[in-house]
Amino acid sequence: MRVDDRPAVEALYEIVGARATGWLARPAGLWERRLVSGRHRWLVVERAGKVVGYVSWTVWQEQAHAETTMVVHEIVAADDEARRALFGAIGAQRDQVEEVCLDVAADDPIDRALVDADRARHGTDDVEHTIGALVGGPMVRLLDVARALEARGYQSDGALSFDVEGKVFSLAVERGHARAGTRGDGARLTLSPEALAAITYGALVPSDAARLGWLRADTPASLALADAVLALPPYFALDPF
Repeated sequence: MRVDDRPAVEALYEIVGARATGWLARPAGLWERRLVSGRHRWLVVERAGKVVGYVSWTVWQEQAHAETTMVVHEIVAADDEARRALFGAIGAQRDQVEEVCLDVAADDPIDRALVDADRARHGTDDVEHTIGALVGGPMVRLLDVARALEARGYQSDGALSFDVEGKVFSLAVERGHARAGTRGDGARLTLSPEALAAITYGALVPSDAARLGWLRADTPASLALADAVLALPPYFALDPF
């Protein structure tokens, strides 16, 4: 990464973040602290002279001759081709790095592509091949259901109504824009406030909530429509907070 790549890197973060769930807007000061760190390494992928992806990592050792671990802090790509190129750059460090640590979203398939992923890890009698850990996201409480429903993005149109502890909220999505109210029109879902918060911000799809007993739809078609309208990438943030 060159100094004059910074605007393109920051712009790419914003573009990709708009398609994700949970990414935080970064002030200039946060970018400055990340980019001037002497320990971070930054690589970019270019296509036709345009930055289409970047990766940032650090490496550390407990002592001078101990094994080396690479910690990938962020990998951001405009498309799958650019992302594969970035993973290729990470894999190319194999002669210098013993283990790579990388946080990924719940639906990321990269773990299925790894060959001998636990080569540097020892197993136990219960779990022989451990390649990662499952980590929970933040706790979310909806203080204003209507505003929460209207604030997020939607990829499919449709009309739903939510019965939340006896109070009904309606949601109508047209061309990706949502309007919330209290009329109760559309496919009807009965659920708790906690389940609605999890569904609204990417922790659950409605059909999974139904399997857990946290949601009840008036018809199977209503549940299928809810899955389509409320579809959202799982929560995943690059910046801890």
